[in-house]
Amino acid sequence: MTMHHLPRNTVVARTEQRDPRESLARGRTRLDSIHADIVWLSRLDRRSPARTARELRSAFTLVELLVVIAIIGALIALLLPAVQAARESARRTQCRNNLKQLGLALHNYHGSCGAFPPSSTGPVVGPFGGTFRTKLAPVGSRPGTPCGHVFSWLAMLLPHLEQQSLQATIDFRRATWNEAGFSGAAPQGNVLVSQAQLPAFRCPSFGDEFVSEAVEYDVIPWKSPALTNYVGVGGSTWGFLTGAVPNGVLSPPTTRRPNPTRFADIRDGATNTVLCTETKERSYAAWWEGSTAAVALMLHPSPSGDTQTALNRSVYMLQSDLNGTPSSSGFQSDWKWGPSSEHASGAHHLMVDGSVHFIADQVDAATYRGLATRAGNEPPGEF
Repeated sequence: MTMHHLPRNTVVARTEQRDPRESLARGRTRLDSIHADIVWLSRLDRRSPARTARELRSAFTLVELLVVIAIIGALIALLLPAVQAARESARRTQCRNNLKQLGLALHNYHGSCGAFPPSSTGPVVGPFGGTFRTKLAPVGSRPGTPCGHVFSWLAMLLPHLEQQSLQATIDFRRATWNEAGFSGAAPQGNVLVSQAQLPAFRCPSFGDEFVSEAVEYDVIPWKSPALTNYVGVGGSTWGFLTGAVPNGVLSPPTTRRPNPTRFADIRDGATNTVLCTETKERSYAAWWEGSTAAVALMLHPSPSGDTQTALNRSVYMLQSDLNGTPSSSGFQSDWKWGPSSEHASGAHHLMVDGSVHFIADQVDAATYRGLATRAGNEPPGEF
């Protein structure tokens, strides 16, 4: 056997002998650390009553929830009127702009034709009722011939409102709409145009269905002529509006006054004379219908003889009064609203000079009556 000998100068390292007491101390330290961890973990599940109460109150109680709901409701109640007022203000502005556009179109019409349009293409004889089924004017009739349903000034104004194509479908020589078995019946285009919904003729505050409720139109198969919220002012009173010589600007032609109004005829001044106004009538306000395209500004009959304004007052004209007037027979129900609006406390009025004024319901009756006349020489008042 070969023996390996270490060099003489090599020192053999001896295994270090650890002290048993030191190892015991280290073990105790480790046990203490483990014990501390166990104690800490156990304390996580130990909650004091105060801490438990605080954690239980971290959610809303029923009373607190009701208080919060009440506060939110109060805030909504405070904000809602302001929001509604802002919306109504926007609607009034749009309505005002609609009237300004109508004023511009009326001025353009005057520039093209030398006069404002009449309120209708023929004399006013009321909605097409039973007594007028034989009074349709034949083609080429002279002005002043009774002709039942006639077209409105709005229908004549269509090209100046960028509605040339719509007007092109109308045959102004024929009736506004057809009735089965009636001589001189309207072509289909005249019937269809009655249903056209034109935003320029509608006040945004008018929230009802935008078709006429008049029973006179029940003979139309569609029964849905579109309404307008803007009507001409043809006279100060119903007597003048339907009389031989109407004293308004947008008035129907008559045998004694067949020619429409010119600027030169408005001697009361363009700033003191009304062209048209708003209405919230739901029956007798079909936009293409000439028989109801103009109103008077005074109520009829007035309790004290044409001294009460018709502004936002109903009934504008009772059915019995309408049928009792020879020039307006054929109405089968009350004409409820003349000059009126869905705006609070008044209505917009378009003046001859193109300006738009919001006239309050409490306007002086004499002043309001004077605004309807083109040459009445009334002293101007505040409005």
